Amino acid sequence: MASRVTVRMVDGEERVHISLRYGLDGKKERIFNVDRLQNEELGKCLTRLQANVTNKLSKSRRKKKKKVTEHDTGAAAEEQETDEHLVELGLFRNNVRIEETVLNKDAWREGSVLQIAFEKLPIIFNPPKVKSMKLQECFMAGFPIFPRLQLEFVDLESCEMCWYVGKVNQEKSTKNGNSKKSCTENAVEASDTEVQKCNGDVGNSQKKNKQSGTKDIVKTVKEWIMVSTERVFTPLNAHINHRLKLTCTPRNSTMTGDEVSIEPEMEIEAGPGKCPFEKRCEHTKDLTPSGSFRVVSYNILADLYADSDFSRNVLYPYCPPYALHIDYRKQLFVKELQCYNADLICLQEVDRKVFINDIRPFFEMLGLESLHRSKAGEVNEGMVTCFRMSKFKLLGQHDITLTEELKNNAALTVLYEKVSANESLTEKVFSRTTVLQVTVLESLDVPGEVVCVANTHLFFHPKANHVRLIQIITCMEHLNKVKSHYTQQGKQVSLVFCGDFNSVPPVGVNEYMTTGQISADHTDWTVGGAEETLDLEDGFRHPFVMESGCGYPVYTNFVGGFCGTLDYVYVDTSGLKVQSVVPNPDEEDVTLHTALPSIVFPSDHIAQVCDVEFRK
Repeated sequence: MASRVTVRMVDGEERVHISLRYGLDGKKERIFNVDRLQNEELGKCLTRLQANVTNKLSKSRRKKKKKVTEHDTGAAAEEQETDEHLVELGLFRNNVRIEETVLNKDAWREGSVLQIAFEKLPIIFNPPKVKSMKLQECFMAGFPIFPRLQLEFVDLESCEMCWYVGKVNQEKSTKNGNSKKSCTENAVEASDTEVQKCNGDVGNSQKKNKQSGTKDIVKTVKEWIMVSTERVFTPLNAHINHRLKLTCTPRNSTMTGDEVSIEPEMEIEAGPGKCPFEKRCEHTKDLTPSGSFRVVSYNILADLYADSDFSRNVLYPYCPPYALHIDYRKQLFVKELQCYNADLICLQEVDRKVFINDIRPFFEMLGLESLHRSKAGEVNEGMVTCFRMSKFKLLGQHDITLTEELKNNAALTVLYEKVSANESLTEKVFSRTTVLQVTVLESLDVPGEVVCVANTHLFFHPKANHVRLIQIITCMEHLNKVKSHYTQQGKQVSLVFCGDFNSVPPVGVNEYMTTGQISADHTDWTVGGAEETLDLEDGFRHPFVMESGCGYPVYTNFVGGFCGTLDYVYVDTSGLKVQSVVPNPDEEDVTLHTALPSIVFPSDHIAQVCDVEFRK
């Protein structure tokens, strides 16, 4: 690779990073890095860079000098000593040397040229770069694989990605070490101990267990075959027991950066075969046309609740432990969400780590932006809303913690005072960590049309209908306030409210959502007993005209001991119209492995999917 100098400098940051690749005495290039203050004078920076280069050059020449034998003449030794001098450095622009008193932030700019000895190197200013690239921990045939990229000065659309598979060859080695385990083996081991990652991340190879007196089998790949140039790759059954390689060449509108590659040691494994959700995906093969959009609401079952002794032994004893492990489940729900080709996705029970490592990078590859909102307190899971960037642009976020909104919203003063006056109910309501994620999006298809996307997960307890009523009333009061904010700006605002409402259709939450009112004497107010019943004089109303966009399926949650509809996509029919609904999976598929989750269903809930269009 030829000599070159790259500069990373961002306005507003304190420091500038300069990287010089330069060959010494015609030998292989070395890399010299300096990190200096932007407000430092150029002369000090050049002096440091000059010292680094000269140091390396001097060491190289001293090594040569040691090879001079006793038979060498004194003249030869003297000639070598005189060669040790400073390497000349200078920075130029338009063939004029830049004064050393000029600040780094003004000197190291595009168009500047670094002269080192007799070589002139144009500055490569803020080149596109892959700062890190990782792959998921396990690979299964038939399930998508995608990189987690940390990019800088890069246009993702312009990046070139190449996926390769290679047949594994086995050779004996005298080196001691441990053999690699499959993802499901690791998952079973991790069920009783700390989660162990399968080896798939660059720089995160498994720690080797020292074993004496054994010979390991070393697996290598002699030939790589390119199989895809897409950003997301789904291996075939023919790729089982093969290894994977990915290269990424970063680009922007003017430059191409250095290629980065990754070769995980984990092999591609067999998957569970065709999953029932793939039948549903027959209805969502195509993207929605202009003026309409597809909505998905899905409680994906947080790892926090799935991978524990209680979940394995009590909640989901019918599900194999490996199928409860997040490394297995996330491959299923990622594939499921991909095949719905949705424009709006509202997820509940999303672990923050899963969001950062999987949901956000995956949907970024598909052209969707993802936003996460954790529950209040120390709960490490929450809501995620994703939207297709070719369909919508983000106008604002208006997330709330429900207890705080109940205290502070003037429209809720009466309800707050009634709850606060009830000692039994106060603790039950104000100890909740429930949040409402609110994302306001403007349509790029229909100018002036705005969609207010709400996403929540209401309190779960089966005998808490009255608490959920308080929560949903709080939600709708806040959403009315958000809508007013944008209608005052001349926007046409429609509401889409998704979530796990933990309420079956006959109860008060659904009645309030779809009729716009709940009476003061509704039976749900009394489910907590006389001590928790509020003394209400009037009922509550909201101004939206809502319907359940996916209707009322027999169930959206199916576990041992319960099945029923808890999940909804409520649609504001004043501005929106439901076009079609993706039917639920057949009951024989749901019960094939007793209940949910299972080896082919990653969650105990079923995604709700419908297509919606603007009435305008």
